[in-house]
Formats: sequence, C-alpha cells, structure tokens
Amino acid sequence: MQQVDDSLQFIRRQQQLRAQRQEFVLGIFVQGELAGCLATHLLDWSHRKTTLGYWLGQEFTKQGLMDRCCRRLLEYLFDELRLHRVGLHCATDNRPSRRVAERLGFCEEGILRDHEWLYNRFVDQVVYRLLDSEFPRERSG
Repeated sequence: MQQVDDSLQFIRRQQQLRAQRQEFVLGIFVQGELAGCLATHLLDWSHRKTTLGYWLGQEFTKQGLMDRCCRRLLEYLFDELRLHRVGLHCATDNRPSRRVAERLGFCEEGILRDHEWLYNRFVDQVVYRLLDSEFPRERSG
C-alpha cells in the first residue's frame, strides 16, 4: 500500500470477496488502534478449506496477541463454518510468523522455492496445514 487509493481499492475488493463468501479480512484493534489483521484466502466451500494470513504492527508483537486472535479465528473456521483444512504460507525466513503457526499446531508440509516476490527478491515459502482433527482445542474446567 503506497497511496490512499491503494487502501481504498483493497477495502472495496475485500468487501466484494466477503459478499461473495470467498474471503474475509478482520482487523485487530488494541485500544481503538489498528494493530494488524487476519484474513482467509480462497475459501473453498466444496473442499471445506481455506488459507490463513496475518500481519501485526511491530509495536504489538511479543504479547501473544496474534496467537489469541488466530486461535479464535480457527475455532470459528472449524466449529462454526465446519471447515476441514486451513493452510498457511509464509516466507521461510519469517521466524515470527512460523512460530505463530507452530504454536497453533500447524504442521509443515514443504517448501515452495522462489514462490513470492518480496523485498526486491524472490523468497521461498514454507507451507503449513492444520486439519480440524489436529486443532488443539482449549479444554474448559
């Protein structure tokens, strides 16, 4: 996002995708300030799967915020939407994102070589998955 118009176009596109039940983006707010977001990408209703994406502003990291938000979203995806599989891709050298995935119970499935253009270069991405039956639900009592 370089310009205000970039953000407006993104918001409009996300509204269309949400209305079509293809994707949705959720803001993470801390004391009224946008701290980050969570998103589903490519909701596939026939195969009951999606992929998860997230980002968090640097000043909001290392507080367990993303873990808590992702856990709630995963509960919704598995328990309310009845999805079977959630995937997650992130750059192999993005250790903070990888640690979130691993703490949530995602399993590494493989590496996609030169999969995305980031930081003026191609980067490898690690592919993770979490199945409904693998999701470590919190136990009450």
